[in-house]
Amino acid sequence: MFTTMAYVIDFMFAFYLYIKNAFCSLFSGLTKTFIQQELERAGITVNGDNAWDIKVNDERMYAKWASHGTLGVGESYMVSHI
Repeated sequence: MFTTMAYVIDFMFAFYLYIKNAFCSLFSGLTKTFIQQELERAGITVNGDNAWDIKVNDERMYAKWASHGTLGVGESYMVSHI
């Protein structure tokens, strides 16, 4: 009984991650625009000239940020997306 329940929970979690990542990939253009607008509200320009601006080396950063939040930003930094 316990083993069956563990499999069900694992399946549900895997399905949740699949749907979440698919959603972020599907709306990646909107995600990019939204993130850039929010950064600009804070005075940060993507690929700007100021020292506090971020440089985006890989567009996958936006999907990672949207799907994983601040942890995704850190992971993107570690793999040089930012």
